[in-house]
Amino acid sequence: AELLGAWLEAAPRPHPEISAARRARAWALALAGGHRAAIDAAIEAAGLQDEPSAALLGRLAALSVRRDDLEAARRALRAAHEAFPQDDVTLRDLGAVELALGRPTLAAEHFTRVVARRPDDLDARRDLAGALVAAGMPRAAMTALAEAIARHPDEPALSLELAHAALEARAGEAAERASRDAIERLDAEDARGHAALGAALLLLGRREAAAAAYDEALRRDPSDVRARQGRDALRAPTARSSRAGRTLAAP
Repeated sequence: AELLGAWLEAAPRPHPEISAARRARAWALALAGGHRAAIDAAIEAAGLQDEPSAALLGRLAALSVRRDDLEAARRALRAAHEAFPQDDVTLRDLGAVELALGRPTLAAEHFTRVVARRPDDLDARRDLAGALVAAGMPRAAMTALAEAIARHPDEPALSLELAHAALEARAGEAAERASRDAIERLDAEDARGHAALGAALLLLGRREAAAAAYDEALRRDPSDVRARQGRDALRAPTARSSRAGRTLAAP
């Protein structure tokens, strides 16, 4: 890094190798442990429509994530996007970092742009739905997932994801429909559809049917946490009512 820095100081301007030397110096700084200094150097090297610099910034962002420095990763990815804005991978990675930093609305904006460019990208649609739920917009997530199902009807887990989004929106009937669809689509031993159905039925006030759905989920998978928590929640009020009844009946 020091040798490259000295060469850059002495090199005549303009010089055809300056950009490459700046990128090489940035990577050398990263290898020496200074990922933030490396990002600064890479940003200085980046120009407009500069795919090599954008790729370098993407690698530095990944390095920052591994070093648990999400703010540095965000800065690198934003610079990469500015250098080469048509790269959808950078935009998706930026959305993921924004989501990890607790900025789901910004993440949803990035994922929305990716989906607009790549409407058949299933992972991008799932990312968008997840960010919308995290941002407190579960009904928008339901719309995103319904569109994903229309484009990818053979992906069984999408119905389950739609059921979970509907539960977040407290849309009981939609959650029930999506849960039943998931049960039909998922493998026979998969308990998740029944667990979601139990939650939907409980939301609709159908306690006995909810209990049956939870029991079926636990029969298929005794370790299913959602079903176990739902069944326990159903039992708790009954237990309290029984204790209250005994107290009132006592002399």
